Amino acid sequence: MKLSQGWSDEDRLKFWSTPQGSLVVPYSWFESLERADGKGDLASRESLASFGFITLEAPVSPGGPLAIGLVDETGPRDGRWLGFTCAACHTGSVKFGNKRILVAGGASVIRFVDFHDALTAAMRRSLDDAVVFDRFYGRVNSKTPIAKDELKSWLLEETRAREQYIKANTEGQHPGPGRVDALGIIFNSVAGRDLGRPENIFPADAPVSFPALWDTHKFDRVQYNAVVTNTGAGPLVRNVGQVLGVFGQVSFEQGWPIPAYKSTAKLENLQILEGLLSKLDAPRWPENVLPVIDKTRLTEGKQIFDRACAQCHITARGHSEFPVHVEVVPLDVVKTDPKTATNVVKNVVSSGPLEGRKAFVVAGPAIEQTMAPGLMLAHTAIGVVLDSPLLALEGDLENMYADQVAPLPSPTSYKARPLDGVWATAPYLHNGSVRSLYQLLLPSDQREKAFSIGDNEFDPVNVGLSDKVAEPFVFDTTLPGNSAAGHDFGVDLSDAQRRALIEYLKTL
Repeated sequence: MKLSQGWSDEDRLKFWSTPQGSLVVPYSWFESLERADGKGDLASRESLASFGFITLEAPVSPGGPLAIGLVDETGPRDGRWLGFTCAACHTGSVKFGNKRILVAGGASVIRFVDFHDALTAAMRRSLDDAVVFDRFYGRVNSKTPIAKDELKSWLLEETRAREQYIKANTEGQHPGPGRVDALGIIFNSVAGRDLGRPENIFPADAPVSFPALWDTHKFDRVQYNAVVTNTGAGPLVRNVGQVLGVFGQVSFEQGWPIPAYKSTAKLENLQILEGLLSKLDAPRWPENVLPVIDKTRLTEGKQIFDRACAQCHITARGHSEFPVHVEVVPLDVVKTDPKTATNVVKNVVSSGPLEGRKAFVVAGPAIEQTMAPGLMLAHTAIGVVLDSPLLALEGDLENMYADQVAPLPSPTSYKARPLDGVWATAPYLHNGSVRSLYQLLLPSDQREKAFSIGDNEFDPVNVGLSDKVAEPFVFDTTLPGNSAAGHDFGVDLSDAQRRALIEYLKTL
């Protein structure tokens, strides 16, 4: 079942299948790899579903994979490559009884790390087992003719690259379904891999939930810690950064006369995707599937919300103006898990060949020997955008520069996101450490220390994930980066008041 969120079926299909410049592996390899655990082909519907992908009866694109967010990309040598799109991580699913509700722009439960690990293990097994390699070669060669020795050499090269990616980005606890340290991986990919500076790689150990995308185009700042500006060319720069973190590539050799950077990012397609998101509405609670909202509690619930929540959490629904200012709350006030916020400000990276170039490529001070990873990413993404001068002019880079250097209220902060569609965004807090809204409204020392997460049944009473989970992943809030502490706002409410507030939150 699909909710009415301002998108047509054509819009949904475009969001699912528009390539963005993410190059994972040659497509013929993806179709030909056998899982290292012996459970069939990596690209089968059953295999993809086991990693949390939303599978379909028919491919999104002709000859494409049977899962939302995996597409054909144009790449070097082979021509066709497997790519990720935004939809892989940002298409949610709410399961209730025998119904499954697709939530456009919601958080998926894909196991990104597990999928990449399985892909890499399948590649390594094909290298190391001669019998498996012969089968792999036969399947690849039937699709794209290639010499056996050439394929083996190429496979070794790509396998080592994937293994380096794992080594760089999987320190710390396993993130589990629906989470990844997005900023950490992006920084490592750009400042470490693409710049050729292994000393710039830091543990990607602050996983966050995939955020909901509705209303994102309206916000003045994005990312959970509000470190990315979203005005002027900001949305395009933001999306370039996302591509570079999900197997996109960039060269730091500057062009002439415009000092731009070549990359695999498809800027025109990113503009198309951003345009789709500007039409996307937050999902309304579907009373034809979920229990009917208790209207008698709404008035009391709204009064509580206005008193206890509205100071930080505005309502973005219906706001057509841009930008909508989102409240940024210092870490010492909100007191939620600090790792995401502190990782960004504590690390510095070597600028290498970028030293002496302008911080914003065509503006700003000269880059010094070291720089903040956020500035490195902004510099890189702006350089990529400048490779399409008309898009750069259209995006108004000048205003983005001014906003980028404007200081946050605190260097370590978290964004108080508007709560439109909050019912469909469990689990809660930036790191996904709280199972339901009811748990979030309890004093933090009374919240669950561990809960199971996976393809959960929806809990419409407490609003969030139920404890009914097939093949669960146990989320342990005592591990670093996983804390469920903080956000102790409105915790003095009685149980009846919590229930009234939850009933109102369903309507947002």
